[in-house]
Order: sequence, then structure tokens, then C-alpha cells
Amino acid sequence: MPSSQRPKGSRRPKRSSRLRVAFKLLTLLIALFTLGLAIFVVIAVAGTPKWDPALLGDKKQTSYVYDKDGTEFALLHGYENRQTVEYSEIPDLVKNTFIAVEDKRFNQHIGVDPIRIIGSALNDIRTRSTREGASTITIQLASNAFVSNPNEKKFTRKMQVKIQEAVLAIQLEREYTKEEILTFYLNKIFLGESSFGIQAAAKTYFGADLKDLKPAEVALLAGLPQAPSQYNPYIHPDSAKTRRTIVLGVMRDAGIISAEEYNTEKEAPFTYVEEMKKNRGGAQKTAVTNASYKFPYFVDYVIEELETTYSLTPEQIFSGGLRIYTTVDPKIQGAAEAAFANPANFPKSIDDTKVEGSITIIEPSTGAIQAMVGGRDYTPRGL
Repeated sequence: MPSSQRPKGSRRPKRSSRLRVAFKLLTLLIALFTLGLAIFVVIAVAGTPKWDPALLGDKKQTSYVYDKDGTEFALLHGYENRQTVEYSEIPDLVKNTFIAVEDKRFNQHIGVDPIRIIGSALNDIRTRSTREGASTITIQLASNAFVSNPNEKKFTRKMQVKIQEAVLAIQLEREYTKEEILTFYLNKIFLGESSFGIQAAAKTYFGADLKDLKPAEVALLAGLPQAPSQYNPYIHPDSAKTRRTIVLGVMRDAGIISAEEYNTEKEAPFTYVEEMKKNRGGAQKTAVTNASYKFPYFVDYVIEELETTYSLTPEQIFSGGLRIYTTVDPKIQGAAEAAFANPANFPKSIDDTKVEGSITIIEPSTGAIQAMVGGRDYTPRGL
């Protein structure tokens, strides 16, 4: 048939056929992708760490040493300073601030927050970064308690860990109340300077109990989880102050503090930190334990007594959560240490060797040791 007589539209079936093939290929690709994703999720879920509620608590606890008046003056702990508190002992200021900063929808979600995940993803696309986090407080707790290596670098492994954390977070929400989850979280979270939990951090950064913290101090603690080293006031005071101001702004916007409190608290100095930095003699760190000792010679004597007289092991002493009451008199001990720190109180030797000395002061009527200094230069004891 001449081309001029070919029926119109004779090529349409071939074009429609191509579209059908393309559609089928696209459908097949989507199906394969979905299947692959499903298999990936199944494998990730199958590899979820064992559910072990015992991991939510911490058996190792810091021990406390008290002077003759019952005032705490030293902490004994291993490489991890852990001090736990009950939910009722945590001020509302602390609870509300951590929720406002870390997980605003904590009381609404089921461990995983879809709204936050979507918002995080959209922000990452908008800023072309992955800085926006989507981890809820429950997910962070699951990561801290159950996941051995949560900071995986490889993308596929990182995604597997995220899926496993989500599974564990949902399980946590099924097993525990919001109050219990928040308490576990605030007792386990790492806040720098070997401090785990908000009570240990309160002692480390402010020399105070949790219940006595002011808004600026709570703001510093709530700003640390994002980057404990970067915002450590002992090392990076300017960065710590900037981060604290941001958190104070969050507290103000959430109605936790007033605008007047915000303006006052953002100017608060790091008084305790500066005092500790100037006088490390009041917080000498041992090479083995990382414990902060005030009156180090006396504390070392106490440790030796616990080991020899009471047959306690180093593990029991440094991780047993003991309350150790002593007879040391802070005024006498302080005066003795000051006397030994003054070179004018010691004669010069012929060969420039430092003249040494030691002193033990005992209350004669009771035999109680009130002060003890073992030399001019303190040498940390080993375990």
C-alpha cells in the first residue's frame, strides 16, 4: 500500500507498547527497591541487641567521704563518676529543661517521633547537612543502655543501628512509664569530665547537689549532651557560655523562666569552675582513679584503712556507693596543708634536695585523727 494510503495513527500501538514496557520496568524497580528495603529492615531488626533491663541501671556508684561534721569533701570513683537520683529528687526545672532542649514532644510520642523525623529530614534537605537530629530521649536512652557502638561511620551500618535503636525505644515505652524513662535517661547520660548522670555533673561543674542548681547551671547541663567536650566550661568556657545562652533562650521560650531571669542568668560567671581551675590542690586527680580529692593524704589513709582493716576491695571502695564518715577536721587539715605548701617553713638543703616532712594530728582524748600530711609534694596512690 502506498504510504499516502497508510491509515492514520498506525504508529500509536508501538508508542503505547513502549510506555507499557517503561511503566513495567519502573514498577519492577520500585518493587525491587521496596523488597530490598524490607530485607534490610528485617536484617537490622534481627540484629537488635538483647533486651536486658539490668543495663538501664548502674551497679557502679561513686562513694562519698565526709568530715567530722558530716560534710562531704571527697568523691571516690573509677573512670566513670556515677551518682543516681530518684525521680522525686529531680527538680521540675531540670526535667522541664532537658525535655524542652532534647525532646519537646517527649510526653506525646511512643519512643519514635514521626513528626520530628520528617521535620529533621526537611531541614537537612533545606540546609544540605545532616546536623538536625531526630533522636528522642527514649532513643538516646536505648542507645546509651543497649547499643555497644552507636556512632557507626559506615552508612549501611549506621542505618541498621538507627533502626535497632527505634525498636528498642518502642520496647522501652511499652515496659516503662515516661517518668521512669526520663529518670533512667538523666542518670545515664554522659555530661563530660567522666561524669555520668546529672547529679554527678552537678557536683563536677558546680560543687552542688541537683536540688540547689540555678537556671544558668541547669542550662549548662542541658546543653552538654550535644557535645560534652566542646561545651566543657573547664576547657572551652566561651563555647560553654554561648551554648548556655542558647539553652536559656529555649527555657524562656518554653515558659520555664521569665525574660528577666533570662537576662540575669545569661551573665552568670562559672564561679566554681574558675575556683577549681585556680586551686587544683582542692581537687587533685589520681592517675589511676580520676577521683577528685580534697585533703588527698588523709583520703589515701582512709582508703588504706578500708582495705586493710575492713578488707574492702578497690572495686567496693570506688564503685560501691559507700558513705564513709571520718574524723578529719577541715580547719586543722587545711592549716597543715598550707604550712607544708609554704617553702619558708623548711630549711634549704646543701645539695638542693627538698627537705621533706610529715605530720599527723590526733585528738588526745579520743585518738581521732584530725589531720594528716605525708609530705610537701603529693604523689597519687595506685590501686
